[in-house]
Amino acid sequence: MIKADDEAIAAPKFDVATFDEILHLLGGFDVVGTVQRLDRDQLTVEPDVIGDIFWHPQSLAGSSALTEVVLFQGFACKPHGELTRLRSDAQLTEYLHDTKKPRHIQQALVQVSERMAKNDGAAKQWYPDLVRLASDPVEEVRNTDAWVMGQDTSAAGFHGALLKMLSDTSPMVRGNAALSLVRFGDATGRSQIVALLHPADVMAPASGKIIDADRPGTAIHQGGLLAKLQNAQGQTVEIRSPIPGRSRTIAQPGANVVVGTEVAIVDPAGEQVWEALRALYLVGQVSDLDAVLPYERELPDISNDMRQQAIETEKAIRARAGAN
Repeated sequence: MIKADDEAIAAPKFDVATFDEILHLLGGFDVVGTVQRLDRDQLTVEPDVIGDIFWHPQSLAGSSALTEVVLFQGFACKPHGELTRLRSDAQLTEYLHDTKKPRHIQQALVQVSERMAKNDGAAKQWYPDLVRLASDPVEEVRNTDAWVMGQDTSAAGFHGALLKMLSDTSPMVRGNAALSLVRFGDATGRSQIVALLHPADVMAPASGKIIDADRPGTAIHQGGLLAKLQNAQGQTVEIRSPIPGRSRTIAQPGANVVVGTEVAIVDPAGEQVWEALRALYLVGQVSDLDAVLPYERELPDISNDMRQQAIETEKAIRARAGAN
């Protein structure tokens, strides 16, 4: 049992955000450890494993700040500073336009989404900002924005903005846009959803020698540091993960790499896989099954919920194919 705002929380649901979103929507977290893998409908951890606070986005509006350690899906994370609640529409509008602090924009987007989920009509005053932010220069802002626009399929401009985001340079932005489009009944981004099920091959941005690297099997967030290499000019080049998940392989210190060659493989985060499988349940085709079937295997890193969802997704895909 974990305490949040001095009240015990039991069996929380994680229907709002993925692990990646929690890491990036509100300014980023440092992964400081891991605990047992959790089922989606159950929270059971040793009381001395976690700090004082358990949080997920639905509880943000009810708390004044987030401090200490956050637990989500088996990862213990420490936030960068405090996350304060925006207490007025004026402050929320100010945060949405704070280009000097992308973290403020992300925080405001989350709270707009919360109000949308409650069918708060006042949230519509910020809809033009959501469309505008689809082309924001900061990847994390666009990623958050793509997720938020999927909360209201009746909003003018959201559908078109999400379609444009399918061409984003970030695979996570493209994936979130594709997932949101499914809520509009639009399967245009199906290939991007399938891509969410595949591991990311991380290529060397320059030639040189690996001088530092994380250990294979380590949990990592989107943009997290995988390795550092030193190029021929003696400069240090950072190699970061394009997706959240867990590293499968990483070139270790001392290895010489050539630009454009594989340095690491990162398996996608469980929540990313979960959302992709749910979307393909609705829009998947037989050609997508090669990406779905591996998640039906009985492996330690595939939860029972994920395995069952993969099975149901396969059934739905085959049923649609048989009906056509």
